[in-house]
Amino acid sequence: MLKNTYSVILIYLFLTILSISFGFISPDSWIYILLAHSLDFNSSCMLPNKASPFPCGYPFLISLLDTSKTIYSYFVSSKFVNLISMLPSIFLAYKVKKLSFYILIFINPIMFKLFQFTWSEFLMINMLFSIIFIFEGVDKDLLRNNFLTAGAIIIFTIIGLSSRYTFAPVIFIYFISAAFFYKKSSVFYLFKIFSFVGILYIFYLINQYLETGYLFNTYRPDNTLPLKLLFFDYLLSLPFILFYSLSTIIFFHFIFYKTKTDHEHLDLIYSLILFSILVLIFKFVIRLNLEFDGFNSRTIGPFFVILVTSVYVLLWKPKIEFNSIKLVLISLPLIFFTHGFFYVKEFRDIEIFISAKEVIHKQFSNLSSHNYVFFNFNNLRHGISGTLDVHKLNPKNIIISLPPFEKRETILSLHEKIKTIDYDCTFSFAGIDSLNELKNLLNSSIHNFLPVTEIFNHDDIQVFDQELANFLIKIYNSQNFSCSQLKNE
Repeated sequence: MLKNTYSVILIYLFLTILSISFGFISPDSWIYILLAHSLDFNSSCMLPNKASPFPCGYPFLISLLDTSKTIYSYFVSSKFVNLISMLPSIFLAYKVKKLSFYILIFINPIMFKLFQFTWSEFLMINMLFSIIFIFEGVDKDLLRNNFLTAGAIIIFTIIGLSSRYTFAPVIFIYFISAAFFYKKSSVFYLFKIFSFVGILYIFYLINQYLETGYLFNTYRPDNTLPLKLLFFDYLLSLPFILFYSLSTIIFFHFIFYKTKTDHEHLDLIYSLILFSILVLIFKFVIRLNLEFDGFNSRTIGPFFVILVTSVYVLLWKPKIEFNSIKLVLISLPLIFFTHGFFYVKEFRDIEIFISAKEVIHKQFSNLSSHNYVFFNFNNLRHGISGTLDVHKLNPKNIIISLPPFEKRETILSLHEKIKTIDYDCTFSFAGIDSLNELKNLLNSSIHNFLPVTEIFNHDDIQVFDQELANFLIKIYNSQNFSCSQLKNE
């Protein structure tokens, strides 16, 4: 059993190496990296000239683990934070005899994807399972009910709360679900701990509200999509998520399944089935009211994995005996399927492969060489997305603000920005290879990434102001239109 623990860590160590080599950086990933940079260099958890949309626990851990204090080293540190975050949960799964269940959940392409990106979700899920396994151990007398276990739950809860704002409702839903199936004494034990941490967290949110005017530190735009589109967006995400969840379970069942067992205690399984269903409903309800990413393997995927795995254990009551060597070998195709098309593309061009390190160094070595007006994310390569926030590290750059999270820039407001500066700058069209590509970008809507908007021909909100878009099209061919020219118009 202990060998299987080492095998899982080895698999995730290999994923760490892949992540560092290829990048797996999204616009949200850049936010975490820039927040870590801000903690070290500005002693504040803020983006350049903008409040953070995320709590600071994950960036703090990235900063804490990093020693070089460069953008690239923060990137590397984030991958090791993800790796280290799984150590408590896998150790506790081993201690409470739930390692096979842990493997069924975490050796899965959806969990691999969460891990490889610089996202706080993987940290949050591992803090959740660390708490769940401690609670399971205390309830079944596999762990002592003492200050050490209570302190561990408090620490894991605080880390979870500081990694994502959604951890608070998620852990509350777990407590409600557990209360239906576990012993009353165990539930009361968890209630006392959560009450203590909950009171501290409420004071933290109140203080944040008094300082910023927002409970969650920054403005959260209201949802603008109708119920029908959100419902179909949810449905369209399911085939991909269920395929990976079910196919992995079926795969493992045929290779490692031995026989049925008589499970006397299914409290964990029952509670996780109820928990995952309630969280999936909660996610949909929240999306009805607030603007955030669509439904996908990141936002709802982990909870479908928990649901599918728990239902499998309930129905089959399997005795699964993992072989450590087979487990590692079988994980390799699963790792490939996590980002299959991406790996095919990268390895096809292996002779001209550019590592994530080279891409990041090139991006930041040129950051202060000139002053630009930026309006495009500038997708650097498939594994590393660009973001406008990166360009704010040079305070002389002018960034065109875009909805839904910022007020839409107009030609008039841009003109006012440029009038206030005492230096010249140039409009950047980096990453745009043709006029048609520019027109497609300027014609995009805020939900352009959701297929349902096109399927239902939804009249979505445009990202760019039309007058500003026409101006950018007009100056595109010059390629070096300066801010001083706009000042004089």
